[in-house]
Amino acid sequence: MRLISSIKPALLLALIALIAVTVISVIETNTRERVAHNQTLYKSKQLRSLLHDINYTNEPWSSAITTDLNNIGKVTLYPVRDNAKLLAVVIESEGSQGYVAPIGLLVAISIDPDGNDSIIGTRVTHHRETPGLGDKIDIQRSSWITQFDGASLTAPEITLWKTQKDGGSFDQLTGATVTSRAVIAGILNTLSAFAKNRSALIEALNRNAEA
Repeated sequence: MRLISSIKPALLLALIALIAVTVISVIETNTRERVAHNQTLYKSKQLRSLLHDINYTNEPWSSAITTDLNNIGKVTLYPVRDNAKLLAVVIESEGSQGYVAPIGLLVAISIDPDGNDSIIGTRVTHHRETPGLGDKIDIQRSSWITQFDGASLTAPEITLWKTQKDGGSFDQLTGATVTSRAVIAGILNTLSAFAKNRSALIEALNRNAEA
């Protein structure tokens, strides 16, 4: 008690503040690391879910590359191979702005020898959409996201990459039109950006595999 009472009040307050800041910093760091770890595990689970019908021999996570693509910014590409043959690529992007925040996407695209690539499947990696409405973009909430399986830039044609409400081909979530539009736009932008940069991206993935 004598030691505490001998410390000037201002110094005591500063000491308390320093301790509080340190504790908060440690908690935030641990929380941030735990969240990042959980997100990585979730994305890994989603990726494997997308590829469950494909016989691939590599681990896509171990040979990913990150780059910038027009219209969608920074993306990560995960190659899916049968030995040396590139079967597909899964593109992770931030997606489009949803009702509350950007909607993260994984878009798995088959690699066709003739260039007629199509979507194997799509999953949402993160979002902050309205519970009970917009959150149905999550495969764990509904099967809505599976309607894009098999779609391409020609089936349907680009002008029909819209909700049915807007005259397009895709169903929208009831009460979550903004969210539906954001996901459709995010998938289309990802597919289009890959198509425009297809040769360069495949070459980069192959170089990375040889390194």
